[in-house]
Amino acid sequence: NEAVANFASGDARSAANLWIIEGGRFEVASEAGRNYGLRLGNGGSFAGEVSGAGSLLTLSGDADKGYFHIGEGGQAGFLVGSGGRLEGGQWNQIGLNGGEGTLHVLGLGSQAVFARGSLTVGNAAAGGLLVGMGGSLLARQLNVGSSQAGRPERGMGSVTLEGVGSVITLNNPDGHRLALGDWGGGGLLVRNGALLDGMSANAAVCAGRWCGSLIGHAAGSDASLVVTGAGSEARLLGQMVVGGTQRNAVASDGW
Repeated sequence: NEAVANFASGDARSAANLWIIEGGRFEVASEAGRNYGLRLGNGGSFAGEVSGAGSLLTLSGDADKGYFHIGEGGQAGFLVGSGGRLEGGQWNQIGLNGGEGTLHVLGLGSQAVFARGSLTVGNAAAGGLLVGMGGSLLARQLNVGSSQAGRPERGMGSVTLEGVGSVITLNNPDGHRLALGDWGGGGLLVRNGALLDGMSANAAVCAGRWCGSLIGHAAGSDASLVVTGAGSEARLLGQMVVGGTQRNAVASDGW
């Protein structure tokens, strides 16, 4: 069995909150070989935060498992603030399957860490991510605005990284690190002295591998990357492909 925690599960009539403050800790832990995860706003309405020095929300288990979803079919917002820390799993989603999700990482020392996997903002849903006021986020891969085969929703994602000391670090050792408009609509704004760092971490590991960036990955996708203001930077490794034309087609008989 999975080790799973669901908040606001069911339909729009359900509502839940989760506050982890003043050094508190909330952990979803699994035995070896079993999947585990946390859903916030799984059909219903959710609001919560992890804030204050030493406060921690964490998922622990096998490194190739674990999921963290904000707004899966429901509406959910979560704040990492005032030195709090969030640690996710391998699959992390902000806005999934027709839902609406937001994650804010605000304040010096506030951290969202997805070191073992990817973060998708707006996966067949609406998603928003804000990192500011000296907050930081780490992920192997950041995907913004994705869609899914078999689902009618078009993924729409928005990421804002703002302020001196605010950093998003991407360190995928094999494969793209950043994708905006990955079969959907995605935008990333870096401003007011913030740093998008997709180059510094694991750069040597990418030798001979493709660790680039995709801006508008497929036919019908919309994407934008804006870097504005003194001291604002986007450091990206390898190739950047802007305006890709990849498309899927139904296989013909005999193929």
